[in-house]
Amino acid sequence: MLACAGCPSILAQAQTCSEQDIHANANDQLRCVCALSSRALLQATVADVELSNDRFKVGSNVHRLKVRAWQGLTAAAAFLSSSRQEQAATAALQELLPILAVNNPPSIKQYQEAIVAHLLLSHTTLIPELLLPHLVSLENGNPAKGSHILIAMQTALHAQPEQQAVLLPQVLKLLLPWTNHHTHNIRTFAQLGLCCILDAKPLDSWPGWREGLGPGGIDIVGHVQRFMVENVDFQRFRRAMGQGILSWSATDVTSPRRIFSTALHLAGANVSDIRSMRIWCALIPLHCYTYCVLRQGLLCGCCLFTFLCNICFALQLVQHAIHS
Repeated sequence: MLACAGCPSILAQAQTCSEQDIHANANDQLRCVCALSSRALLQATVADVELSNDRFKVGSNVHRLKVRAWQGLTAAAAFLSSSRQEQAATAALQELLPILAVNNPPSIKQYQEAIVAHLLLSHTTLIPELLLPHLVSLENGNPAKGSHILIAMQTALHAQPEQQAVLLPQVLKLLLPWTNHHTHNIRTFAQLGLCCILDAKPLDSWPGWREGLGPGGIDIVGHVQRFMVENVDFQRFRRAMGQGILSWSATDVTSPRRIFSTALHLAGANVSDIRSMRIWCALIPLHCYTYCVLRQGLLCGCCLFTFLCNICFALQLVQHAIHS
């Protein structure tokens, strides 16, 4: 099912890459190999016909394979966060952003959105270059627009304070037109995003608003905020999802604990039942391994991606040990 044409040349590319580093120690070479492996895995996933389309049944083998693939890619994204990997991260984001338009269920889209948010927070200069233009264009609302809104809001909220002073006013002004869109998921995510940003950075206390919006802009946003605070129907929806948006954390989003133990999605409930998730994640691969080996004599795609995911986790541990 999955063929990675770039994998055989990874080690050769890694050797060339490491020669370009001034300080080519073991940690640099490991980072380079992992980064190239991450790109190869992403390219293979995007190119695979079965993994890239949206025609599958939730709970089927294809669905399970897609979940494992994106779990592995989430773990592998940790190796694209270094400043030396900005070019590779840019190429990865250019491939990932169009994938958000594919109609995938939340069990898959949560990993895609988390990867994009992680890479943008690691390379914040790419936010205005790659992400914000998707919100500037008001011509149509494609299926990825809700994801663009959530990612823009979360990256602006979790950026460094000096970057927030520039990003938050930009994002807020871009969200305002989308609060009037006729498509439900676009309109409500824009409304929730606006409220969450103003909850985190109040209009009357955060100094960045006066410089970023001006007195007239603050008055307009204040009127919109008062409506959303006082409207009973919107408050009901805000209680259901708004707190989950604010409780999302960008910390260790590529770690095994976050991937297998808690929800990564940028909106909704924050934490799943950790114990039941651990049991589920332990039993399903074990059952799959047993079935594949005893019945088929070979590993299926789900086992392959679980194996690749475990390799990424092991490489993270090795990298941490070398670094420490």
